[in-house]
Amino acid sequence: MKNNKEFTSTPFLTRLPLATHKVRRDERCRGFTLIETLVGIAILLLAVTGTLTTVATNLSFSSSVREEVTAFFLASEAMEVIRNTRDNNSLEGNPWLQGIQGNCGGSSACIVDATKIGDPTTSCGTECPNLQLNSAGVYQYSQGAETPFRREVRVNVIHPAKEAMVEVSVFWKRRGIEKSFSITENILNWQN
Repeated sequence: MKNNKEFTSTPFLTRLPLATHKVRRDERCRGFTLIETLVGIAILLLAVTGTLTTVATNLSFSSSVREEVTAFFLASEAMEVIRNTRDNNSLEGNPWLQGIQGNCGGSSACIVDATKIGDPTTSCGTECPNLQLNSAGVYQYSQGAETPFRREVRVNVIHPAKEAMVEVSVFWKRRGIEKSFSITENILNWQN
């Protein structure tokens, strides 16, 4: 019995304060872990928000650049059709601005449809119509879904037998704001 009393009294007294001290220590660690977790979540939310904002901005910028590149190619296409018409006129012995100057000359603008062979220009009157995109991915005026792009061509004769200035402008709207792209080139009557 002696052994039994000594054994139970000594460990009971030494364990009691340790158990109380250990409980307090666990409570402080839990609170600190909760604060660390909240700070970590806040940092993660800031990083994700910043990343998503950057992605959204880049997508908007990408769409804008795609529209500008499309406008550039549409303007270049019209300029190439005008040059081709001039060259065909000269090779066939026709006046060098036939089919160009009458429809696109002076203050009136014209449309240039690359899919029309022979006479690709048509006078617009007051405002040129929007281009259409067909199922094959070709921009034209006769069929397809209407696009936001409107192309105008103007030809001003500098010297009747030698030189003309061609201006091609492409207009479109992005978020209610009118955008435009223009190219100007002087073409020459290379036969004279």
